[in-house]
Parts: sequence; structure tokens; C-alpha cells
Amino acid sequence: MKKFLVLFALMTAMTAMADTPLWMRFASISPDGNKIAFCYKGDIYVVPSTGGQAVQLTSHSSYESQPVWSPDGT
Repeated sequence: MKKFLVLFALMTAMTAMADTPLWMRFASISPDGNKIAFCYKGDIYVVPSTGGQAVQLTSHSSYESQPVWSPDGT
């Protein structure tokens, strides 16, 4: 439940600060609970579950969605 609340707070805060709507979708919490992966504008990002700066993992013209963690957290 705590991870869900952190994710909700993160998405709400980022959306409130944006000039245009942010389409963050398909959030996925890592198996160890330390990171959250999500899609934004067709690319995949990861952010610490405690909050902080999101890191873009993909960057090209194709559309990535629905990130999935492997059992070892990669």
C-alpha cells in the first residue's frame, strides 16, 4: 500500500507541475520495491520508489509500453 501511495503522489505532483498533460501509464513496481518503471510519451522511465528524478531508459520513434520487471529486478 505504501508503494502505491508513493506512486500516486509522484504522478499527481508531476502532473500538477506540467503545462501539458502528462500521460504516464502502465506503472510497474520492481520485485524488491525499490524502483517504479512507467511509460511516458511512448518511452520507458524508471524512478526510485522513495521519489526523485526519473531516468529515461528508451528514446526512439517507436512506442514502448507496459514495462515488466524480471524476477531478479532487471
